[in-house]
Amino acid sequence: PYDIWANAAIEKAWMDWGNKKTASLNGRYSWCRTESLVLRSCLRDGGVLLRKFILPREQNPYGFTLQPLEIDYLDMDLNKVITTGNEIRQGIEIDSIGRIVNFHLLSRHPGDSYQAGRRQQVIPAAEIIYVSMPERFGQTACAPSLVSSMLRLKMLGGYEEAELVAAREGACKGGF
Repeated sequence: PYDIWANAAIEKAWMDWGNKKTASLNGRYSWCRTESLVLRSCLRDGGVLLRKFILPREQNPYGFTLQPLEIDYLDMDLNKVITTGNEIRQGIEIDSIGRIVNFHLLSRHPGDSYQAGRRQQVIPAAEIIYVSMPERFGQTACAPSLVSSMLRLKMLGGYEEAELVAAREGACKGGF
């Protein structure tokens, strides 16, 4: 019912493409490692961007590679309605029906120690795979899944510190 030889050839090509030299633009991440980092980034940061590149066969035998980008590259401070009627929400441009049209990315990571000005580039949505886990319909930029537990852990840390201070003060008091 199905072509065993063709299926095996496709699986072999997929495995070959998944190595570091072809799966990622900078040659540092295999497909397996990229998937792992994408999941971690979605939980920790709220999402991740994968930019698609079509390359000449001399550079990449499959002609296709990905550039993983942290969600921090989105210009989160960019929020406005533009002349086309589209709306930009935290660096993500959407049209009147909520379809993502463009991504407004910073040219450098905001955490880089050296930044020569705040420049941005507009990347069409067709060039980006946006991986996120929205919590509601219409949400563009997503909050990390761990946010609610982080707030509770911070409060718990403050409580533990207060208990230690109280115990230390109690131990220092002497009775006569």
